[in-house]
Amino acid sequence: TSDWTEAIHCVPYDRLCWQVGNGNGTCEGIEICEATNASDFWRGIDIAADVIAQRLRTHGWGVDRMHPHQWFSQTYGGSDHTDPIPYFTRFGYNWGAFVQLVQQKLSGATAGQEVDIMAGMMIRNDNTGVIYYCEPGKGRTALTHPDQANLLQQAGVPLIHGNNGAPWWGRFDQVDALVRKTMEQLGV
Repeated sequence: TSDWTEAIHCVPYDRLCWQVGNGNGTCEGIEICEATNASDFWRGIDIAADVIAQRLRTHGWGVDRMHPHQWFSQTYGGSDHTDPIPYFTRFGYNWGAFVQLVQQKLSGATAGQEVDIMAGMMIRNDNTGVIYYCEPGKGRTALTHPDQANLLQQAGVPLIHGNNGAPWWGRFDQVDALVRKTMEQLGV
């Protein structure tokens, strides 16, 4: 299950969930919580795409293996759900654009994949107004305090902006006591 702040792994992968009617035994399901505003919607879409790309990568699958609830309803029956299509439509988004976003993350076309493969901690500002504190193997935490970026810079966390307009990143090979103390002050 994912929303605009995090994704939570709720059920072991070897268990069946009741999600898509008669197609339950054919898939892994990822539920996307519905946001009520555009800012949360876009953050939620990014988090959901990250999770889906990770699961596809784990299995060695491509985006051709991902389907909306609506597809399962039409293919296997046992459900009349059409999500996430109506939800996406409310925010001017569509399934094709979501598939493209997942493909970008899956193929490494976005910087977000670096969170999983680089050693050390990273800070990411993806231009949604949210800064992510990331540590490989521990996931990422959205920082919501309005002055967190300044506190991180004061703690010596470098922020770098690529010439290609890529998100802001800071990278550490080792975490020193000052950065750890600042993270504790921020509640991370």
